[in-house]
Amino acid sequence: MRLALLACLAAWTLAAGAIEPKPKAEDYPAHAKTAGASIGAEFLGRYLPGEKTSYMTGNYMVVEVGFYPAIKGKLVNLGSGDFRLRLNGKRDLVAQSPGIVAGALRNPHWEQERGVTTSGGIGPAVIVVRPERRQPRFPGDPEARPPAGNRNAPRIKDENQEQDAGDAAIRRALVDGQVGRPVAGLLYFAWDEPIRKLKSVDLVYEGPAGKLVIPLK
Repeated sequence: MRLALLACLAAWTLAAGAIEPKPKAEDYPAHAKTAGASIGAEFLGRYLPGEKTSYMTGNYMVVEVGFYPAIKGKLVNLGSGDFRLRLNGKRDLVAQSPGIVAGALRNPHWEQERGVTTSGGIGPAVIVVRPERRQPRFPGDPEARPPAGNRNAPRIKDENQEQDAGDAAIRRALVDGQVGRPVAGLLYFAWDEPIRKLKSVDLVYEGPAGKLVIPLK
């Protein structure tokens, strides 16, 4: 009995992500129900909500999903592979790995000009000021000196806080595993064409809890 309880708690912890599920599936803009679960969803476009800020995801569309098992405590297998995004009623996109999305957000193709770095290719649609340290024009050139401060001071990193867009993409992704309670997370779908051209966007679920189609747009 104890081993079964521990296994249950481990599974619940595995599936717990950084996004708190809404009280019920009906609280999402779109929702549907199967025999095994209720699912709520919200189409976020190219918007990634972070802990303290938000990010643009470039060539990735984002869907927040809330998954509610029909029987509380009964474990159900859940994975991003259970979901597809159907565009215009005919083209299906598979969910991308959070690691791939994080890599794209962290390492876009940068074009540098006069200390200004702009994103290009796959990556967030933002402009980041990144001044490069100039080479000394003469001995003691103050503009070539590193910023003031103790360079040897240790850097404190809080593992419980998101560090960048890539970290947010991983932490907030829908986690694969067995769930016995409501969970929520983000799904990512690669799409490099304008969203405004899409007449319809549906989230398709086919998994252990059943099959359903949820209209998002």
